[in-house]
Amino acid sequence: MKVGKYEFNSEEQALKKIKNLGIYIDVDGNEAPSHRHTIIILGQTVLQEAKYSVEKIKLTKEEKESIEWVHFNTEYKEIYTMTENPILGVYRVDVLWQGIDENPYGWKSYEIDLDDEGTHSFGISYLENKI
Repeated sequence: MKVGKYEFNSEEQALKKIKNLGIYIDVDGNEAPSHRHTIIILGQTVLQEAKYSVEKIKLTKEEKESIEWVHFNTEYKEIYTMTENPILGVYRVDVLWQGIDENPYGWKSYEIDLDDEGTHSFGISYLENKI
């Protein structure tokens, strides 16, 4: 088993690469992988968090009564409004490759080389099992 870590420009690009590894259509018409590799979609990286404004609004009598049963003692509710969208980066995927020692065709150019284990693990060392 070998571990590969990859960065794609978009979710669509990543899903196309994954689909190209091989799929079959089951009796219900659902797509399923026809390969034995384990793929973990980590998703898009966040380069900068979204920014929010907070507005405190005094609770009405009815609102206070409706939350008393959870022993929530406050006079205000907070309304968060996004003022700036997050800045998103690359789309990350980790793969536990079964029965191969090199990247499949077209995957090498998306491979990243980390100096540590990364944020996700398959239970085996990435550093000792890099593809």
